[in-house]
Amino acid sequence: MQELSSRIAEAQARLKALADDHADRASQLYDLATLLNDRYSVTEVTDDQNNAIDMVRQAIQAPSHQHPDRPEWLSFLGTLLITEELADLDEAIANTRQSMDSPSKNHPDRMEWLNNLGAFLYHRFLLTESRPDLDEAIDLAQEVVDMLPNSDPDRSTLLQNLALRLDRRFSVTADKTDLEEAVQVIRMAILIISDGSPDLAVLLNSLSVRLGDRYSARGSVADLEESVIVAKRAIKTTPVSHPNRAKFLKNLSLQLGRRFATIGDMTDLDESIQVAREAVELTPEDRPERPILLHNLALQLSTQFSRTGATGILEEAINLARKVVDITSDSHPDRAAHLNTLAVIVCTRYQQFGAIADLHEAINASRDSVNATSDGNANRSLRLNNFSAHLYYRFSRSSDLATGLTDLDKAIDTAREAIKACLDGHSERPNLLSNLAVQLTSHHWYMSTHKIEDLEKATTAAREAVEATSVDYPGRAGLLNNLGHQLDSRFIRTESQRCYEEALMSTVSLPTYRIFAGRYLLSTSEILQYGQRAYQIAKTTIDLIPLSAPNSLASVDKKVILSQTAGLASDAAAVALHAGQGASAAIQLLESGRGLLAGALRDLRTDLSSIQDERPDLVQSFHDLRRILDSPTQTNVMMTADAASGSFGVDRRHWANSEMATLLSEIRTIPGHERFLLPATDTEMRLAAEQGPIVMVNWLWDVIVEPVLKALGLNRPSPEDPLPRIWWIPTGALSKFPFHAAGYHLESSGRTTLDKVMSSYSSSIKAIIDTRQERNKTIDVDSDSDIVLLAMNETKGQSRLKYADAEVRAVKSMFDLAGLPVKHPQPRKAETLAALQKCRVFHFAGHGSTKSDPLNSLIYLEDWQDQPLTVESLLETNLRSGAPFLAYLSACKTGESLDEKLADESLHLTSAFQLTGFRHVIGTLWEVDDALCVDMAQMTYKVLGENGFHDGSVSQALHQATCILRDKWLAEERTRVRSRSERDIISCDDETRKTPLWVPYIHYGV
Repeated sequence: MQELSSRIAEAQARLKALADDHADRASQLYDLATLLNDRYSVTEVTDDQNNAIDMVRQAIQAPSHQHPDRPEWLSFLGTLLITEELADLDEAIANTRQSMDSPSKNHPDRMEWLNNLGAFLYHRFLLTESRPDLDEAIDLAQEVVDMLPNSDPDRSTLLQNLALRLDRRFSVTADKTDLEEAVQVIRMAILIISDGSPDLAVLLNSLSVRLGDRYSARGSVADLEESVIVAKRAIKTTPVSHPNRAKFLKNLSLQLGRRFATIGDMTDLDESIQVAREAVELTPEDRPERPILLHNLALQLSTQFSRTGATGILEEAINLARKVVDITSDSHPDRAAHLNTLAVIVCTRYQQFGAIADLHEAINASRDSVNATSDGNANRSLRLNNFSAHLYYRFSRSSDLATGLTDLDKAIDTAREAIKACLDGHSERPNLLSNLAVQLTSHHWYMSTHKIEDLEKATTAAREAVEATSVDYPGRAGLLNNLGHQLDSRFIRTESQRCYEEALMSTVSLPTYRIFAGRYLLSTSEILQYGQRAYQIAKTTIDLIPLSAPNSLASVDKKVILSQTAGLASDAAAVALHAGQGASAAIQLLESGRGLLAGALRDLRTDLSSIQDERPDLVQSFHDLRRILDSPTQTNVMMTADAASGSFGVDRRHWANSEMATLLSEIRTIPGHERFLLPATDTEMRLAAEQGPIVMVNWLWDVIVEPVLKALGLNRPSPEDPLPRIWWIPTGALSKFPFHAAGYHLESSGRTTLDKVMSSYSSSIKAIIDTRQERNKTIDVDSDSDIVLLAMNETKGQSRLKYADAEVRAVKSMFDLAGLPVKHPQPRKAETLAALQKCRVFHFAGHGSTKSDPLNSLIYLEDWQDQPLTVESLLETNLRSGAPFLAYLSACKTGESLDEKLADESLHLTSAFQLTGFRHVIGTLWEVDDALCVDMAQMTYKVLGENGFHDGSVSQALHQATCILRDKWLAEERTRVRSRSERDIISCDDETRKTPLWVPYIHYGV
C-alpha cells in the first residue's frame, strides 16, 4: 500500500509539472486515474474513486481527441461509473459505445469493450426492466463468446454470463427456449474448465440454479435431483472462508426446499434450513446479499411450519420476512419477491390464529408485490394467485355481503389472470386451478342467481388440477379433497367418495390433508355400508393423528392441531364395532386417537430403571433427549429477525424427536422391552382391568351406567364385601358428566353409581397402565418429603373465600397428629412449583378458573395476573422423580374443559397435576361450595388416615366422603320436598332443583 501511495504521489507531481495543453497530459491523467482506482479497490475510500473518474473525464476531454488510447479511456470510465445510479449507468453505456466507434474493428481490446457494454446494459436492465437492454446484453454476450476459440480459458466465464442473461430473460418472458439454452451453455462452460479451476464451483452453482428453474418450468424431477447433486458438489469444492460460499449454500437450501415440496422427505427440509442458517451466519450485516439470504431462510422456515405447526418457527419467519422488506429499496429488483413472501407467511399466521390485522397486512403486501412485477415476469402468476387467495380469505371473513362479493369477484378475476400467465407445465399450476375452483363454488352459493355454470367450471378446474399431478405429489391429497368437495356439491357422490379415499391413502401428503379426507368419509351415511373397508378407513385416519402432532411440537402447537380431530376417535370406534371388529379394535382406536398430548408427556417421563443396569448408555441418551423434548418452549413474538438462529430451540426439538424414534427402536430390541412406549395391546388392556373394570363411554344411568354395571355383574354388590372399583373414560362431550353420581338417589332403591361401585376417572387405558408401572413411595413419619398446603382466602380480582383457611387448618391438624412435615410456601407461582419438587401431598384451597383455551386454565395464586400457574406451565413441570402421591384441588372447575374440540384430550387442571407426576388427583367438575369444601376435605383425609396412603385408599376415601354428604343432602331434600317426581340428578336443564353440592368431586388415579 505504501508503494502504491508513493506511485500516486509521483504521478500527481508529474501531472502538476505539465502545462494544460501538453500533448502527454491526457495520458498522465489516465495513468493517475488507474493508480487511484487500484488504491480504491483496496481501501474503498470513495475520494479515490471520485478523483479517478474526474481524471479520466479530463483525459477524454483533452484537446487531442484523436489519441489512439481514447477508446480504452472511454471504456475504463464506463467501468468506474457502474453504480446503482441510473445517470452514471447511462454515461457508462454512452462512453463504452463511443469507445467502439474506433476506425479499426480489429482493435485488440474490442472484445473487452463488447463484454463491458453487455455488462452495463444488463445492469441497467436490472434497475429499469428494459427489454431492449436485456436483449442487446444477450446478443453482445453471444458475440463475445463467438469471438473466442473453445480452448480459451476465459470462454467458460463468458459462457456463464450468457447463461445468466438467458435465464433472466426466461424469468421475464417465460420463453422456455431461453432456459433450455441457458442450461446447455453452462454445461459447455463446465466441460471446458479444469477440475482445479477456482471458477468451477461458480459454474456448478450456476448450473444448479438453472436446473432448478427448469424443474419449476416443466416439472421434471430428474432436473431437481441433478440440481441438488450439483449444488452440493459446488459447496464441496468451496472453502469455508470463500466469499461465494454463502451464495452457494443459499442455492442448495432453495433446491432442497423444492425437493421437499415435491417428494416430501423431511430430511430435505431439515437440511435446507440448516444450510440456510449457515449462509446467513457467514454473511456480515452490511453485505448487500444478506437480505436475499434472510429471505430464503424465511421461506424455508415457513415451509417447516406448514409441516410441523411449530409457532415459534412461524414467528421467526415473519420477523425475518418483515426485516427483509424493510431493508430492500423500492427500486430493488427483488422487492416484489420479498413482498410476496411476507404476504404468504403473514397470511399463514392469519389462517392459524384468525387475526384480521394479519390478513390486511397480507393483502397489502401481495398487492404491492403484484404491482411491482412486470406482465412478462415468470413469477407473476404465483404472485397473482397469492393476491387472489388473500382477497378470498377477506371475502370469507366479511360480514357485509356486498363488500365481500366485491372481494370475491376481484379474487376470481385475479385467479383467472394467474392461470393465464402460468406455463402449462409449471409445478404450481395445479394449486392455481384448485384455488379458482374453491372461489367459483363460493360464487355460486353467495350469488342470488346460483348459476350452475359456476359449479361446472369449478369442477373442471379442480379435476384439471388433480390430473396435472402425479400420485407422488405431496399436495395431491389437498387437491383431491377439493375435487371431492366440488363433486359432492353437485351430488356426484360415487366419484366424490373415490377422491376422498385416494386422498386418505396418499402417503406422501400432509397428515392434516389426509385426516380431513378421513373425517369426511367417517361422517357420511355410506360408511356403514363399506364393511371391512370402513374399518380400514377408520384405522388409517386414527393412525394419522399422532403423526400430525409429533413430540417436536410444544403443547400449545399440539393443542391447535389436535382440536381439528375432535370426535374422530369415537366415530372410528363406532365404525369398527359396526364392521364387526369387536370391542378390542374399537378401544385401540379410542386409545390411539384421544389423549395424545397427555400421552406424549407420560411417555417422555417414563421410568427406565428396569433397563438401567443392562444398558445405561441408552438410559442416558433417553434422558438427554427427554430434557430437550420435555423442556418449556416459549414463543417470543417480539424477537428480532437479526438472529438467524432464533429458532434454534425449535430446530433442536425437531432433531431430538428424530433421534428419539431411533433410540426407541434400539430399546425395543432388549428382551422384555419389545413394546416399550408402544400402544397397549389387547392383553395389556385386559390386565389393566384386573383391579376393576375400565369403561370407555359414549350416555347417564338409564342409557350408560346401569346397563354397563349389569353387563359387568356389578349391579348387585355384596353387603359383606368392599364395593368394587371402576374407572370411567368419558369421550367427547360426555367428559363433562359425573358418572360417579348418576342414578335415582331420591328413590333410595340403590339404583345409583355410588351404591354399586367406587369410581375413578382416567384419560385413557394407557394412562392407567403407565401409572401402575411407576414406583409408589409410601407416606410415613420417616419420609423426607413435605405436605404442602396452600389457602387463598383473599385473591385479587376474585370473591373472598371465607372457609379456605379453615379447610387448610383442618387438613394440617390431621397431618400434625401423624407427625408429618407440613409446609406453607408463599402462594406464588415460583415458590409453589419449588415446594412441589419435594412434596408428597399438595392441598390447595382457593379459586380455580377454566378458560376457553384449556392451556390457560389456572389456580389463582397471589401473582396470577403476572405469573399464572396454568395448565401449560404445569405440563412443562416434571415431578416424577419425587413420585408425589396426592394433589387435592379444592377449587372450582379443576376437572372441566370448555373447548369441545379438545374434549378428547382431557386438558384441565386435574389431569395436568397428574401429568406433572402426582399419582392421584382429586378435582372438581364445576363450582363447589366454600363451606362444604371443609367437610369434604376433613372426611376424605380422615378415611385416608385410617386406611393408609395407598392406591386403593384415595378413591375409597373420596367415595365414602361423597356418600356421607350425599346421604345428608338426601335427608335435607326429603324434608324439604317429598312429592317431587323421580329425576336423574344430572339433568342439565333442571331449573327446579339445585344441583347437589357433593356431586362435582372426582378422582383421577390408579
